[in-house]
Amino acid sequence: MSKYESSHDNMSSSNEPLDPQQPSLRDEFGEGYDTMPTFENPISRRSFMALMSASMAVTAAACRRPNHKLVPSVKSPEYIIPGLPNHYASAFMLGNVAHGVLVKVREGRPVKVEGNDLHPMSGGKSTAYLQATLMNLYDPDRIRQAIIGRVPGKSKSGGYSTPANAINTIAKAISEAQASGKQTRILIDEHCSPALANLCREIETAAPHVKFVTMPSTFADGAALANKALYGMDGEFVADLSKAT
Repeated sequence: MSKYESSHDNMSSSNEPLDPQQPSLRDEFGEGYDTMPTFENPISRRSFMALMSASMAVTAAACRRPNHKLVPSVKSPEYIIPGLPNHYASAFMLGNVAHGVLVKVREGRPVKVEGNDLHPMSGGKSTAYLQATLMNLYDPDRIRQAIIGRVPGKSKSGGYSTPANAINTIAKAISEAQASGKQTRILIDEHCSPALANLCREIETAAPHVKFVTMPSTFADGAALANKALYGMDGEFVADLSKAT
C-alpha cells in the first residue's frame, strides 16, 4: 500500500514541474487556464434562443425578394413553346462592318449568339466581340432612352427625356446656332447602315450649316503613328475591296 500511496501523492501534487529551471504551466498560460470559462452576465438557454430567432428573422427580412406573381398569357406568343429554343437571324455591327449571326432564344430571352454559316462575312464563325454582345443585352447601365443636358465631369446622372423632346431640343439648338452664324457638327459612331447614311445626307441637304462627323467610340491609332514615323504618312492602309477579283 505504501507504494500506491506514494504514487498517489505524486499524482495529486501540484502542477509545478520537477525541474526548477523550467517555467510552470501557470506562467506559460496564465491563471485559470485549467478551469471552465464563466460569463459575468450568464445568458439562459431561453434568452439565447430568443436572440438567435430575432437575428434570423432580421436577416431573412433583409434578404427578402419582392413578390412576383405568375400570370399566364391570354394569347401565347407565336412560335414559342416552353422548353424549346428558337433561332433568329440577325446582324452584329462592329464599326462599319456587319456580321451575320444566329441568336438562340428561350422564352423571349437570348442565351447564345453564333455566326451565321450562310453569311459571307462571318461564315458561321464567332469572335470575342460577338460573344460579348450577349452581355450587353442584359447590361443595366446601357442607354435605354434619350439623355439631354448631361455634361461629362459635372452631371453624372439625370437628364432623361423622350425622343420627341430630344429631337425638339436638338432642332432648337441648331436653329440658334444658325441664327448666330455658327456651324453645327454632330458626332456619330461608325456604322454600316444605309438608312442612317441617307438620313444624314437629307439633313445636310436641308440644313447646309449642319455636318455629320463619324468618330469611332474607341481609337486604335497605333498603325497611323507607325506609318507616320516610317513613311511620313499620317494614316492607315485600307484595302480597296472594289478592285478585288
